[in-house]
Amino acid sequence: MLWSGAVLSRLDDGDARLVSPGDLVIIIAYGLYTREEALALRPSVVHVDGYNRVVHLGTDPTEALVPGLTTSPSVARTAPGT
Repeated sequence: MLWSGAVLSRLDDGDARLVSPGDLVIIIAYGLYTREEALALRPSVVHVDGYNRVVHLGTDPTEALVPGLTTSPSVARTAPGT
């Protein structure tokens, strides 16, 4: 379980070994849709601050509100071959 202010999250199985309290965690939900449903689908994107307070609601999954979040230094360090 990860505790951040008033928000408590639980990660199970393999996920729990990949993060520690204080880490930035991106949560994604997937679904199965018919073609018509998929074409009409508009994602909900919730941006939060360091205290998990909502700071922006959007629909563009590629939008990053904070510079540098699209290329994480930790991802670059742990990429295969680096």
